[in-house]
Amino acid sequence: MPSRRIKKRATGFRAVLDKCLGFCKKTAIVGAVCALLVRGAYAVTEAVNSVQSSSMRTAVLISDYHYDEIRPLLSPTIETSVYLPMTLYFNSDGSQVEYVRHATSSDLERICRDDNYKNVVLVGHGTYNTWWATDREVTQADIREWVTSRKEQWMQLTCAGNKSDAPLGNEAADENYHYNVGDSGMVSPTLIAIDLLTGFPVLKGNADYTDPPYFQFSLYFLGEENMQIVEREWYGLFKKVDMAAQRMRYEKENPRPIPEHSRPHPYMLWALYQMVRKN
Repeated sequence: MPSRRIKKRATGFRAVLDKCLGFCKKTAIVGAVCALLVRGAYAVTEAVNSVQSSSMRTAVLISDYHYDEIRPLLSPTIETSVYLPMTLYFNSDGSQVEYVRHATSSDLERICRDDNYKNVVLVGHGTYNTWWATDREVTQADIREWVTSRKEQWMQLTCAGNKSDAPLGNEAADENYHYNVGDSGMVSPTLIAIDLLTGFPVLKGNADYTDPPYFQFSLYFLGEENMQIVEREWYGLFKKVDMAAQRMRYEKENPRPIPEHSRPHPYMLWALYQMVRKN
């Protein structure tokens, strides 16, 4: 009777390596399947969006004003993140959605003057009555000058501080939506993402900004007083990032000449070279 060959179970480093390889293989298969499903969903959404009425467009302007080094990546990343829910949301009303990356004030002016655009969505950095385009800050004076006929919806997916004046799109659209999130006006990306996936109940005032599950979860563990501290510090952090980015932008656009006394003397460079050469 032929003897059966018994496969020995790997031990030690070999066993750990086999487990890691098995896990990586399963993860790669799951990742590939998910990537195919997501790509298919994007392809279907693009096809549906392309057949919508071009005379009833929605413009989604994505600004990346205060991000310097990562600017080339920011707008595409945001567009990819919001594309499916945002496009489906407006397609349900028969509107064709157009995304504008690295949106400037000229892009917003073009859309305001074009009557084919019925809805405007501003994404990026802003306040209750301003929006920072990639090139500069847009104010109510600009909107009054640009708008030729009122839009249907005006949405600002930005922060909403500085409520000393009317909202930015007040004179531009019949329905003007902005976030109302307390005294600081700070709007987190998490809130926008959850609000977008659920059809903008917070943006449209149908739900309080404290309703999302992640906020209730944090409130339960931290308490209301600590949540207010977190909100204030988070807002302060963003203000510091903005100030630092603005300073970097200013210094890049207005380079300071190197003072004469701080420039190295040619003899010093030659002496340093000789010292390094000898050693």
